[in-house]
Amino acid sequence: YQRRVHGIMKAVVRYWEASKGCKFFDNAPIPIPPAEHVQIKVMASPVNPADEAFCAGLYTPHGKTEPFCCGYEGSGIVTLLGEGVPKEYLNKRVAFYRALDYTDPSFGVWSQYAVLHYSTCIILDDSMSFEETCGILINPLTLLGFFEIVQKDKHKSLVHTAAASALGKSLLKFCQMEKVELVCIVRKEEQRKTLEALGAKYILDQNDPNFEKNLKKVTTEIGCTIAFDAVGGDLTGKLFSGMPPKSTIYMYGDLGGSYKGLAPSHFMYSDSTLKGFVLSHAELYTNPVKKAEAMNLIISDIRKGNTTFKTKVIKRYTLEEYANAIKEYKSYANEGKGIICPNPQVIFTLIN
Repeated sequence: YQRRVHGIMKAVVRYWEASKGCKFFDNAPIPIPPAEHVQIKVMASPVNPADEAFCAGLYTPHGKTEPFCCGYEGSGIVTLLGEGVPKEYLNKRVAFYRALDYTDPSFGVWSQYAVLHYSTCIILDDSMSFEETCGILINPLTLLGFFEIVQKDKHKSLVHTAAASALGKSLLKFCQMEKVELVCIVRKEEQRKTLEALGAKYILDQNDPNFEKNLKKVTTEIGCTIAFDAVGGDLTGKLFSGMPPKSTIYMYGDLGGSYKGLAPSHFMYSDSTLKGFVLSHAELYTNPVKKAEAMNLIISDIRKGNTTFKTKVIKRYTLEEYANAIKEYKSYANEGKGIICPNPQVIFTLIN
């Protein structure tokens, strides 16, 4: 694909050779949108674990050799339309997720301008802030992907690790709305207090010596046989030990950074199952009708004034400060998000 460009901009770019890592450029080319694509002036983009992994050299698409812009999702204003894009997108606020419909011309997110397929964007109301909507797609769609499985298999309860994360808090609120029991797994006392304040009924500390015993008691009482694990490692083994036979554990993250803890006995005697969950493989993601319904549900919830899917911002960074953002985001992840602001002179004016 031959990219058409005009002018220069600031951007954080990763080379596909992992050893080269990411670099900040103040002279990256501004791309022009081809057919069915839009150019977006990026206002805000959250820092997620996937961004850290990407910048560390993971998630390299097969066959890619050219430098590629970092970042996955965000919010901004549509500034140019490619041929075939509905006119209603021009000058509208949008939230976007690059991987919803990845194409070769796609470029940007951690950049002052991005070019993406228009189907990756959802039009926002003018009253919706860039900050609160910059992270309303990846985590909410993941959450709704979980629920697609829960409802399909007729579960009435589920276990979730890293339960004090932004996704965990949204999942708690959604479970409360849907009348589904949620067992929250945390690793710190302050996380327990945070979830208690949000009305969580079942909260277990993974570092408690009696964790597996307590988990078995709770899951047996409520008949819970499904879990979504963002941590991995030893904790996954403990989930298998503490949940009833014939349970299914879905792995969707690697926050623990360890692959120890699983023994053959976890599978041999419990008849339990370990599966992977990747949003891009979920039916909610691959089915255009279901994807549109999910995105409309998210916007509808925000219009009602709910906070289930909104992004809570703790700290803001410029593109030049991206390395600090990646280094620091975990230190306040239980409170909210750090965000990259590619056009700070614009968004800070709107905030103030």
